[in-house]
Amino acid sequence: MEEDSKIRKIAFVGDHLPRKCGIATFTSDLLAAVAAAHPQNRCFSVSVNDIPGGYEYPEVVRFEIEEQDLSSYLRAADFLNISDVDIVCLQHEFAIFGGTAGGHILALLRELIMHVVTTLHTILREPKADQRRVTHELVALSTRLVVMADRGRQMLQEICQAPPAKIDLIPHGIPDVGLELYSPKTGGCRDGLYVDRVNRSQGAESTLAFLLSLAEMRLAQNTLTSFKEPIAA
Repeated sequence: MEEDSKIRKIAFVGDHLPRKCGIATFTSDLLAAVAAAHPQNRCFSVSVNDIPGGYEYPEVVRFEIEEQDLSSYLRAADFLNISDVDIVCLQHEFAIFGGTAGGHILALLRELIMHVVTTLHTILREPKADQRRVTHELVALSTRLVVMADRGRQMLQEICQAPPAKIDLIPHGIPDVGLELYSPKTGGCRDGLYVDRVNRSQGAESTLAFLLSLAEMRLAQNTLTSFKEPIAA
């Protein structure tokens, strides 16, 4: 995004922290990264609620959508249109939107007057009829489509007939929070990660699961190494 770009306001549509959802974490991190990299732009979020009353969102969440309320999606479209948004960045996952196959989000997209960049978090190899219908219209209503793997790009073209020039590949990544689950000093493994910290518990199941995985990786590495060694005459 160059300094003389006409893009001034970006709305991120999906889930948002503190909702405990992978898409919420992804959307929150993406918004924060874009806002930090381009401070001249104004970024905010439109978040989907899966519980009555929603969540205690940060100030960056400017509008809330009730997952199963179709009229809520239409109100969100009105809000985006009157807010002079230049680009809507949609984080798409079937399960986070209401309606059959998450189809309520299409009602919002049909009303928008700005460009839509859609990140597809799930691309199905064998979609059901409703999922195929939703995906086809999602492709048609989006200005650009973002996938996170080359296979996703191929599937969009083969299954949804998406124009190749419309698809951008941005490999999936996660922020490096500098936290270790495994301690090489003690041999213990933590039970998992919270949004902002490590779960300090060290259950036997977690440690055993890690050690089994480590053993499998070492076995695979030794097997590959043996193939590289020259065969004795």
